[in-house]
Amino acid sequence: LVCGNCGDPLLSGKNNGTRAYRCSRAEGKRNGCGLSIAAEPLEDAVVAWVAEALDSPDFLAALTADSDSTATAEDYREVVGIEGKLAELADEWAADRITMTEWKAARTALERRLDAARERIARNPAPLTRDAIDGMAGGAEFRERWMDTPRPAQREILGLLIGSIIVAPAVRGRNRFDPERATIEWLV
Repeated sequence: LVCGNCGDPLLSGKNNGTRAYRCSRAEGKRNGCGLSIAAEPLEDAVVAWVAEALDSPDFLAALTADSDSTATAEDYREVVGIEGKLAELADEWAADRITMTEWKAARTALERRLDAARERIARNPAPLTRDAIDGMAGGAEFRERWMDTPRPAQREILGLLIGSIIVAPAVRGRNRFDPERATIEWLV
């Protein structure tokens, strides 16, 4: 998740007691830029968009296209793993279990690895195989199965399909979830 205001990552947290994604604290700033979005409705919308995409024959064809790619499934798994570690790192810092210096050092190292893996994928994007999306039919079937899928597997599936989700600022005075604030950048 990326802040559409400043480009910094959005981190999981609370906003008025409700789980939300909030703009992270960038270096040199005390707080993020202030952008936030309710987590649950955004997650529900993303699942609906993925289910809809998996219903599309063109999307499925793009996922399983033949390629001479040298990017491997390991590159994709590395991106998903590092993104998970960055989220865990942010949670550790937010809970005061590590210092800002430790957070910066770990984040810098992880971001270097993440950039390298993403660069390998960008140079040689590997298409997904039918095995990778086996059983992931779209529509209602996808939504039903999604709820029973363990969270790490959900992250991996989303990481194989989505490059990023950019969240735009809210419209002033609108006090409800607006799915149009989120834009998915698909990997296919």
